[in-house]
Amino acid sequence: MPKITITHEQTRIGTDIEYDPNTQTVSEIAYNAAKNLGFSSYSNVISQLRLRKDTKSVVDKGWEITNPKDLEPGGAYILSLYNKSSAEAEHATSMFDRVNAHFANHPMYDTSDDVRKFENVDDWDPED
Repeated sequence: MPKITITHEQTRIGTDIEYDPNTQTVSEIAYNAAKNLGFSSYSNVISQLRLRKDTKSVVDKGWEITNPKDLEPGGAYILSLYNKSSAEAEHATSMFDRVNAHFANHPMYDTSDDVRKFENVDDWDPED
């Protein structure tokens, strides 16, 4: 069976894992790697798993692997774990950003006339 190296995104701890691209899904492979790395299958940490190619680049984060046949034997991959609460927080943050963006461009909330620039804090007058 082929073997790949999977590294947890946050801890940067890795494990080598054997897999069968003909019988296992990417989720099963990622789940086995998460268990090897010490993540409990009883906690809700392992509710969403994502596997992507390790590009060793800060700019190019790689693409998510969804087909086990796309895994290259001997390759290096990054494992991202998401629990339900972090996925909900991510959704809430994106909703908040969209609402903020909407109101930021609304004429009623335009405060550009009120913006005053001061050279330093001593120039600020609370009576102004």
